[in-house]
Amino acid sequence: MRKNLCLLIGWCMGMGVALAHPTCIEGRATDYAGRKLQLSTITDGLSEQRRLLASDTVASDGRFRLEFELSETRMLCLDLGHYEGRLYAEPGKHYEIALPERQDLTEAERFNPYFRPKLILLSLIDPPADDLNLLIDRFDETADSVWEDCLFGGGRPELIEAGVNRLEEEFPADEHSFFGRYKRYNYAMLVNLYR
Repeated sequence: MRKNLCLLIGWCMGMGVALAHPTCIEGRATDYAGRKLQLSTITDGLSEQRRLLASDTVASDGRFRLEFELSETRMLCLDLGHYEGRLYAEPGKHYEIALPERQDLTEAERFNPYFRPKLILLSLIDPPADDLNLLIDRFDETADSVWEDCLFGGGRPELIEAGVNRLEEEFPADEHSFFGRYKRYNYAMLVNLYR
């Protein structure tokens, strides 16, 4: 019995590893030459605990390549000093990105315990039309106008319902289970804000 249990646990762990796919982010940014880039994912949303996925020192010609394994779609964070770049990555995909102009932390920012880098979405170079990042970006733009309508309408329940219906009409397909969860999270924030 114990041997079978060990085999089952080993098989399950092997399946988890087998489901991980090599994923790659690369680009070229000459003003980051010599700088170490660190790519992480948030493992706990409340404490913002992170897990390092990959790091690379940008070459003198500006090239960098971050390779890592993903078993599910994740929001990734790239530490860029004054900025924190965000990207939604899917397992097994390759992303080419453009970095913003380099802006290092000032001495005051480095020693300020409350400093938070400015969050930005990383720019993809030639993404496919069905890329998850583009879908989320379009959804966020539309959701912002829904939030404004609800805010200036006093948060009436019928406005919230109309806003959610509008978003569901415009973004009906749940091609990505990650995107479906992302939508539900945004709907919940909208509903709970006005309760």
